[in-house]
Amino acid sequence: GKEIKGRLSSSRVVRVWDFALPPNAMQARLLLFLALLLLLQQFSGMLTASGRAVTERELEALLAVKEKWHDPEGNLATWVEGGRNSSCSWRGITCETLADNSSRVASISLSGFLQGGILSSSIGELPGLRILNLSSNGFGGHIPAEIGQLKNLTSLDLSHNNFTGDITPNISSLHSLKILRLNKNSLNGKIPWELSNLLSVTEMNLGFNQLEGAIPYQLGNLSSLHRLFLKHNSLSGSIPEELSHLHAIQSLMLDRNNLSGEIPQQIGRLSNLLYLGIQNNSLSGS
Repeated sequence: GKEIKGRLSSSRVVRVWDFALPPNAMQARLLLFLALLLLLQQFSGMLTASGRAVTERELEALLAVKEKWHDPEGNLATWVEGGRNSSCSWRGITCETLADNSSRVASISLSGFLQGGILSSSIGELPGLRILNLSSNGFGGHIPAEIGQLKNLTSLDLSHNNFTGDITPNISSLHSLKILRLNKNSLNGKIPWELSNLLSVTEMNLGFNQLEGAIPYQLGNLSSLHRLFLKHNSLSGSIPEELSHLHAIQSLMLDRNNLSGEIPQQIGRLSNLLYLGIQNNSLSGS
């Protein structure tokens, strides 16, 4: 190339070639290229997570769960055998990418997409699941005990279905759970006292079922609880004084049950309480 001479303000002569770049510009462009490459790799990982394959075990679990669902409109037409490489793109499925670049199911969100069926015990074979929303699908049968195997679950919404039977105490194993919605089903039996082990839960909605027996006093241990809905059941006995230990509670809805006895005065002193529903019971006091 042609040699070019130039003089800087410091009177120092610098020789460059017409096809070359000054050393400082070369370094700057190299650093920029490396930064863009790193950014592209990270962005590419986000884009392709939906195209990566889950494990064979998780694929089988998803298909086993689907098999028990009634889907006349074909909303789950993408959920097919042999679709392992695209399973993270299936309707309602969200995956997360692990450190070894593999993928696992992190969320199933299918509210209102289905028209009946049951929840298979195979749901317990999705250990990475964080969110499970199957509300408003007309599901019946029991809530499987295997749901207690989903140790990473933070939100469980099975509301507005037709689930029957007892609430499985295995739910108490979900120590990361923040949202529990089982309202508007046909659940019966007693409220498991073991639910008091859900120390991270902020919302527990068991309303509009056929639950009976006493309100477990152990629920007063749920120090993170903001909303407790037990309305429209057949609960009996008194309101446990221990509920006055729920210092974070904002909504406490116990109306339309068969509760009796005195209303604990301490509940009225809960500083964060905004909504208290106790009507349509046989309570006394004020």
